[in-house]
Amino acid sequence: MVLTNDITTSATPLTRKFPSLETIARTPILDGETPYHALKNLETYLTGKEHGRLWVKRDDLSSREVGGNKARKLEYLLAEAKRENASELITFGMWGSNHALATAIAGHALQLGVTLHLGPQPPTPDVRKKLLAMHALGAKLVFHGGQLSLGLGIAQGFLRSLWSKKIFYIPPGGSNALSTLGYVNAFLELQEQLEGKPLPKRIFLPMGTAGTSAGLLVGSCLAGVQDQVQIVSVGISHSPISNGKSVLSLARKTYNFIRKHLSKADLARLPVCDFKKNFTYLKEYSEPGYGATNPAVFLAMDLLQTQEGLVLDGTYSGKAFLAMRQTVEAEVKRGEEIPTTLFWLTYNGQRLEQIIHDFPWKNPAKPYLDLPQSFHFIFD
Repeated sequence: MVLTNDITTSATPLTRKFPSLETIARTPILDGETPYHALKNLETYLTGKEHGRLWVKRDDLSSREVGGNKARKLEYLLAEAKRENASELITFGMWGSNHALATAIAGHALQLGVTLHLGPQPPTPDVRKKLLAMHALGAKLVFHGGQLSLGLGIAQGFLRSLWSKKIFYIPPGGSNALSTLGYVNAFLELQEQLEGKPLPKRIFLPMGTAGTSAGLLVGSCLAGVQDQVQIVSVGISHSPISNGKSVLSLARKTYNFIRKHLSKADLARLPVCDFKKNFTYLKEYSEPGYGATNPAVFLAMDLLQTQEGLVLDGTYSGKAFLAMRQTVEAEVKRGEEIPTTLFWLTYNGQRLEQIIHDFPWKNPAKPYLDLPQSFHFIFD
């Protein structure tokens, strides 16, 4: 899908279930439904046999331009920015934020200004590459050296959006009730893909700002399968604002957002949801913190790439896959039957080298010198 300023209300799995939600517009970003397939080699490696128990949902292939789980969220956010006639997007993340990068890509394609407030995480080659790409895409990078500074930047950004109608505020991670509709849709998309076949008994995925997990929770309720599917959210940076409670809170807000936009006929068919019913939050995999990892995560990443050719990152998807791997291995060790398990791959593995290569750096040998000076030490 080539990103344009078009806005659509075309049918989605969510609007097919509740037609009155067609009033909520999207900017088309997704290339279509993302693939869903078995992890045959991995299952044989972990269990000694292949019985179709391990699967993956490939949201790494969501969009050729944006990629990863942020594409589904940005479809709704960018349409709202267009509706408000905004000319600049402002959002927040860490130095190597996938969300910040996705916003920069989308803003560049749609000729919107982008301001990114970026906070600290361990410097890695991936972080450096993303910072260069964000700058090359025309985003204004604002440095924050600590969580307090970033928090103040978030508050200032929100106030700027209130003062100027031209500035559209996107919350950290792109997660709010509107954008979470993207993952309500995603769960219903999975249900449609299965064409009546049984859904997985559990879904493992990483959890940062809660939008993806909350959307899958709401989607499972609207699909009428809360008793059948457990959503297992693996915390990647446990904190007072990123935890199991934040997922449940956003799920309730999203449900209420949907409720407010339904016609009387659709409202009569809206199920009552208890989001605690099919939700598990694992915080033990968040250590040693955001953007930091440990040897077990790297080993898990290498395993999935070797067995299935799938690429993960150490900040999000690697930690979630480690949780799934260790859960399955423990069940095998206890002699238990493995429930049908889905790994929801959210990583944007888009190659950034061409974006960086094509930019006219003042000093190609040290391109980071074009970035604001406060970022330079990350490259030393």
